[in-house]
Amino acid sequence: MEKSINIKLRVWRQAGPKAKGGFETYELKNISTDSSFLEMLDVLNEQLISERKEPIHFDHDCREGICGMCSLYINGHPHGPDSAITTCQLHMRKFKDGETITVEPWRSNAFPVIKDLTVNRNAYDQIIHDVALQNLDMVLCLDRAGLVGADGPTHHGAFDIAYLRCIPNLTIASPLNEAELRNMLYTAQLPKKGTFVIRYPRGCGEGVDWQNQPFEEIPIGKAVCLQEGTDVAVLAFGPIGNEALRAVNSQKLRLSDGRIQTVTEPVEVRLDSAEREQLHEGKARIKSKVGIYNMRFVKPLDEETLHHICQTYKRIITVEDGVLQGGFGSAVLEFMADNGYNLPVKRIGIPNQFVEHGSPAELYHMLGMDAEGIAKAIEG
Repeated sequence: MEKSINIKLRVWRQAGPKAKGGFETYELKNISTDSSFLEMLDVLNEQLISERKEPIHFDHDCREGICGMCSLYINGHPHGPDSAITTCQLHMRKFKDGETITVEPWRSNAFPVIKDLTVNRNAYDQIIHDVALQNLDMVLCLDRAGLVGADGPTHHGAFDIAYLRCIPNLTIASPLNEAELRNMLYTAQLPKKGTFVIRYPRGCGEGVDWQNQPFEEIPIGKAVCLQEGTDVAVLAFGPIGNEALRAVNSQKLRLSDGRIQTVTEPVEVRLDSAEREQLHEGKARIKSKVGIYNMRFVKPLDEETLHHICQTYKRIITVEDGVLQGGFGSAVLEFMADNGYNLPVKRIGIPNQFVEHGSPAELYHMLGMDAEGIAKAIEG
């Protein structure tokens, strides 16, 4: 049942970046508890305009809990007293009748106040000048990385790898799953790690157990071999590596006479006498034709692993949930050019276009970034 409450608002007002700011108090009556916090601010602004006063400036965009623009501090909490939401998802039912609510901007040297509750979000120069140039110990968490879904081209996190990779003194990482994300966050906050960028997607993880595992430091710039191979190396950066795993494992791919085929029967593995002896003694393991590598870092790259891959495999496929120009695949190509390797490379990622609305699964399929598309690339 809808209720109404009366509240007082203490709102930070500041005329400009160099002006001295302060709190001003406003009273609002008969505010519906079903209204969102931003709708309540709209009501306040309508009241101020009717009184011929200047309305309060505040940031917002989607009002759907997606973009994160409405980053207010409410009663001393980011986005307010509720958990796991943005300000536009906060409803007035979380407040009591007669309560005084304090509203402030996000306070950070990197995001100076422009006016009232609006802050300057042009952070790229700040990352270069105020963080990387000084090689500060700082963790930058880039959520909503990659194709985020039905919110369209304004909300996809497609360009971050390309525009951050060129900045010196940055470590740039992306986890395969939530357990690895937890360990990356743990690693990033350890002393003397410099500026550590971690990108991860919006939505659910892979469902791996992360809460009951001990923290583990991840060696900077070290990849993990998920499956050894001999012919085709799939190099994945970030959670899209799970699509690569599904492409190889779920579809049971194998290489036969130079072609990859889907098989349902057990695969016969032929070993020579030396290989059988090594396998019997536990000194060797059977290799697939397709190797899969969770690269984890795009900066620094695991050059030792890349040397091994370039000297072992016949073809390379890179997979990333970001733009191809300047992204992870480009970093691998740069390494190969610098070291004189000349293997065929197929890059899978977001092409040079603005990707429209659609669920992540639909967009992955449309762009050939899902398990089916990766399997076709392996097939060649």
